[in-house]
Amino acid sequence: MTATTAATRPSIRATRTGVRALLLLFKARAVVVLVALLIFFSSLAPLMAAAFLLGLGLGAAQPNVMSLLHSRSPEGRVGEALGLRTTIMNSSHVVLPVVFGAFGSVLGAGAMFWAMAALVGTGGGAALRWRKHRR
Repeated sequence: MTATTAATRPSIRATRTGVRALLLLFKARAVVVLVALLIFFSSLAPLMAAAFLLGLGLGAAQPNVMSLLHSRSPEGRVGEALGLRTTIMNSSHVVLPVVFGAFGSVLGAGAMFWAMAALVGTGGGAALRWRKHRR
């Protein structure tokens, strides 16, 4: 069993018990902090530890996102929601590296890590406001 699989199991159980939105927000905040701090590491061991934690945070969130998407989709439209998610994910795999590469060549690599952390943080803040609005 891989480390990501072992770390994902408890979060899937928490997803089933209704903690999913808060858990996803916590993971998004952890990703923001790790991405923002990633450029400050100058030795290999702390960088590897931070990259490992970043991989756990990103990998463990995916099953929770799928479960949340399935439970929040309108009845009979889960396939559309999954297709839209897949389209957005695949588009971001093409568009974001080009955009960040272009800006990174002008502003430097550090600015791109901070911009990515800001984007993820903005998404987490929007999700938190949406969650408060739904109550």
